[in-house]
Amino acid sequence: MVEISITIPPNLRALLNPQTYQRALERGLFESGKEVLKIAATEPGPSAQPVEWKSEKQRRFYFAMRREQGLPPKYTRSGRLRASWVLRRNDATSWLVTSSAPYAKFVQGGWQQPFHRNTGWIIDRNVKEQFIQSGKMATIVAAAVKQELGT
Repeated sequence: MVEISITIPPNLRALLNPQTYQRALERGLFESGKEVLKIAATEPGPSAQPVEWKSEKQRRFYFAMRREQGLPPKYTRSGRLRASWVLRRNDATSWLVTSSAPYAKFVQGGWQQPFHRNTGWIIDRNVKEQFIQSGKMATIVAAAVKQELGT
């Protein structure tokens, strides 16, 4: 789960009455959430080789699970993780970007496995940092304020 908060700078907030401030805040949060969703749902390139298993037990489990499901031994990406990321309203002043995939924590979460890290899957706590560093938040907030001001 990725949680982002935005603040409308005082110089812009002074231009808004309470109603337009709330609408600008909601619009800014929603638009920021869409950008965060794009980052979280980005798949990296091909899997890194050789695979760095956390343990021999994990390696054996992986191949047994694939065999049991009738899948070829070689890793194939289904796109289900990318598609599992959604933007949903949390409350009146926040949106959350979350994945419904039960295995997301092993690929992009706090339990990320070495081979997923090596492949380049972004970890959920770094999604927020990447978004903030992109500089898009200020642009989004300014656009939301301008839209509310009708300019």
